[in-house]
Amino acid sequence: MVVGCILAGGVGRRVGAQEPKQFYKVFGKPIIVYTMERFNNCPDVDIFDVVCVTSYIDEVNKLAEHYNINKLRKVIEGGSSFGESLRNGVYAFEDYCDVDDVFMMHMAVAPLVPDDVISDLVRVCMKHGNAFSAEPSYKCMCEKTGDFFSDKYLDRELIYGLNTPQAIRYGKILDLYKQAERDLYDLNTHTHMSTLLLDMNERLYFSMSSPLNIKITTMEDVELFEAYIFMKEEKAKRGNIYVDQT
Repeated sequence: MVVGCILAGGVGRRVGAQEPKQFYKVFGKPIIVYTMERFNNCPDVDIFDVVCVTSYIDEVNKLAEHYNINKLRKVIEGGSSFGESLRNGVYAFEDYCDVDDVFMMHMAVAPLVPDDVISDLVRVCMKHGNAFSAEPSYKCMCEKTGDFFSDKYLDRELIYGLNTPQAIRYGKILDLYKQAERDLYDLNTHTHMSTLLLDMNERLYFSMSSPLNIKITTMEDVELFEAYIFMKEEKAKRGNIYVDQT
């Protein structure tokens, strides 16, 4: 079984909207709904939870009902940080999942994740025990060695960026979070699942990524997402042959 966890705990200050950015509406539909629809329509996802800003839990449930999101199991209260919210999402499945089930986390503000990215993530996770959607660096890279300068070049052939979704066998991630609790591991500083695994001496395995799988952080990202949705709708109206790569 593949269970998903959509993290929707951010407040979106960089977008500058009145509501958290995952609830910002694009063509009348909140961004989080686009993301939930991705999981709901993906054949590789069996069920999923949403970890949400506490004051928006009822809103997510209403949106799921309105848009017929039938794979949503429950909406979980988020923590005070990304790391705590992810931990809450993991613990919420403790009485539901078997140890070999695939636990997949994704950001609510990444609404264009393609099906083939999820499929490859599940494949790699089932083979190796975890999978991280990753892509090589296409830019020249350097290390910041001062406030406004660098004296050190980084070999971009050795640099990979990690995106979501990310996946791991459920029994492993549950054990790691319980170990983190015993070790008083700081989830507010070391927030990401990748950081937790590496700090616990676990190897990360790469799965495919996609340039379409953007994380909406700024208003410019919102505009790019709007442009993409508009393009799809216009092509559909004109009856153009169009292969949806998402």
